[in-house]
Amino acid sequence: IQQLEGHVVAPQVFGHSLRINPLLVIFALLLGAQLYGILGAFIALPLAAVGRETVLYLRRHLVLEPWGRTEPAALITDGAGVPDGPPPAPCGRCGAAPAPGDAFCRSCGAPLRPAVPAGG
Repeated sequence: IQQLEGHVVAPQVFGHSLRINPLLVIFALLLGAQLYGILGAFIALPLAAVGRETVLYLRRHLVLEPWGRTEPAALITDGAGVPDGPPPAPCGRCGAAPAPGDAFCRSCGAPLRPAVPAGG
């Protein structure tokens, strides 16, 4: 009964209360015990819960700049490094004004639409 409780019930209870996969609970306890003994096993689950919340926070709040393709027209410059043509339209998602030559919004990472030429 102790084996069943230690290998099945306890990981399920800890996993549910900490919102961590029960298999991760077992591996965190084994890794903590292997590295630092009883003290490591004692602090392994709180560290795993903090790591999970950190990953979720960064996933929600960190916006990485996408590596999208740049249109060939944006590569043509006037010699000073500024692309020729009309300035790009503001971002449709957040309304930020992009710099000339930007293919993606620097604020939210949304792809930018090219500016519509006058008369066309």
